[in-house]
Amino acid sequence: MKKTLLFLFTFLQIFSACSQNDATPASAISQTNISQKQKKQGWDADAGVIPSLTVGSTPSASSNPEMANKIIDEKKETHWQSGQPFPSNFFSRADQNILLHHFSQKNHYQASRISTPKNATDGNPNSTAANISLADGSAFLEVFFEQPQDLKTIVLRAGNVTQPIEIFVKKNNQLQSIGFYKKENDHKIIRFTADVEKCNSIVIKSTQPFSLWEIAALEAAPKEWAMVDLGKIQKIGWVNTRHWAGGGAVSTALFVSTDAKNWTKIKDLDPNAL
Repeated sequence: MKKTLLFLFTFLQIFSACSQNDATPASAISQTNISQKQKKQGWDADAGVIPSLTVGSTPSASSNPEMANKIIDEKKETHWQSGQPFPSNFFSRADQNILLHHFSQKNHYQASRISTPKNATDGNPNSTAANISLADGSAFLEVFFEQPQDLKTIVLRAGNVTQPIEIFVKKNNQLQSIGFYKKENDHKIIRFTADVEKCNSIVIKSTQPFSLWEIAALEAAPKEWAMVDLGKIQKIGWVNTRHWAGGGAVSTALFVSTDAKNWTKIKDLDPNAL
């Protein structure tokens, strides 16, 4: 109601001024005065509009942060675009890849024989590979978690594959096979669906030696986010967004927080909306 009253009040002022100007005899108004009045009484299309709380706020984003300011620039034709986690961009992100630098601690893995193990979890699928050799007729690597871990996806890039590499998750000391990295996959980045809760380790093994460029894993679908910091606690009446998450998005949601740590979901959004 307040917005409506402000708008009507502004409109009536302008209308009244125009009427008075029209009623004044032309001979009584100089050309200079007409120009001055036109400048003074020009139409303001935004008069009475309450500015968004996002004006002057601080935007940030999970990826491509240099584009984050486009979230609040009030231009419909500009936009922020997140990074693409798959096939390998999530490897180097600690907020997504739960195995990033995992092999920096020796108690996090066990292998038949392995060279340069840290390279297999350095977040770079093109760095020097870790080589896994035979011991007692098997080439294997087991990745341990310090506590039971949910697993959504396991991703491998292997090389010199002459026999299939089988991928397992271990839970309660039981192995569950989730797929094979085959000879025809050599040097490719291959993703395996796990969908296991509270597993203890990942095991990969083959009857022949192989090279491992990278092993990475997700505990859930990778997330991308954009955040607007209003600078202080504000009362928010409504939020207007224009977004599109693409055909591969699982979900999109709107959250609010008073401390940027604890978040409350306000609404699930349509990821395909534009």
